[in-house]
Amino acid sequence: MIKNSMALAATLALACGAPYMPMRTALIDTHAPPDVDYANDKFVTDDGVNLYEQRWMPSREARGTVVLVHGFKDHSSRYRSLAVSLAEHGFAVRTFDMRGHGYSAGVRDHVVSADRCVADLDRVVGRVRLQSPDKGVFLLGQGFGGTIAGLYAVRTHAKLAGLVLSAPALRGKVN
Repeated sequence: MIKNSMALAATLALACGAPYMPMRTALIDTHAPPDVDYANDKFVTDDGVNLYEQRWMPSREARGTVVLVHGFKDHSSRYRSLAVSLAEHGFAVRTFDMRGHGYSAGVRDHVVSADRCVADLDRVVGRVRLQSPDKGVFLLGQGFGGTIAGLYAVRTHAKLAGLVLSAPALRGKVN
């Protein structure tokens, strides 16, 4: 009986989606191997919101920078393994928690507008370009992050070395 109840609870939890989660307060493990430099910080958007960012840098000169954009109800730390692997292959990785996600300020899991998300991504890409003006910038977006990365590429006509969209919502209507 208990096994069946636990299975039912797990099934219902999956079917109902992720529960409301408050802003994370304790840092999760983001360690990196010795040949990858890791750092995290916060930056302020043009309208004064604090966003959490992370960087994984290869020990040698970077071949380019991958800006990773997470999905809805997600956070940048979940992509640690991918970021470490990219850094081990010579790419710098920059990522941030979107407003209301992860360690960033804002109403939990609330997206005010895609325009605001695109503006935040533009700020991150601009900072990357200032720090490494001679290196290519690749955008990698997952889910809602793929939608934002695609919108950014189309709206800004940014010169990107590459654009990778994983499961973006490219068509639809939200009421």
